[in-house]
Amino acid sequence: MSSLKIQVCIATAVFAAASFAPSAEAAPVNRDSFGTAAGLCTPAFGPSETAIRKRPLSVQNEGTTNAFVTCSFMTEGPVSVAYVYVNSYDAAVHTITCTGVNGYTSRPTNAYVPKSIDAPADGSQEYIEWVPTDFGGTTVFPSSYFSVSCALPPGAGVNDIGMVYSVEIGT
Repeated sequence: MSSLKIQVCIATAVFAAASFAPSAEAAPVNRDSFGTAAGLCTPAFGPSETAIRKRPLSVQNEGTTNAFVTCSFMTEGPVSVAYVYVNSYDAAVHTITCTGVNGYTSRPTNAYVPKSIDAPADGSQEYIEWVPTDFGGTTVFPSSYFSVSCALPPGAGVNDIGMVYSVEIGT
């Protein structure tokens, strides 16, 4: 058999095999984005600027009145859960309210969902969680953009923030 015939047979076999091979489809993979409040949260405005202190493990209200922090989340795909860990660092129980915001500036359907939790006096962390149904979604948030604003009473802090999102990858 000539070299050309062998090459044609090999090319035909490769083409036939490729024709019957299953198509490669993307598969979603869940990813966690997790970070400390010291890097992802900032004082919101005015009096909060002087009351909020960024510590290595948290952002704390060291003032005498409520102070506000805003935290941003980084994602590369649809969000399925977002959370904020909070605590009390002065041995008192504190009610902390955070408002989750799903959307972005020019979007007319932005959603604002406030949630509260009591941070225990023992300094342990509690978390506030937002899920798709909080914003009218089913399995993911309507928008991949999510941020949160927390009202911190004196002696309370935000420790960590995070989210779970999915990314499409090849199989």
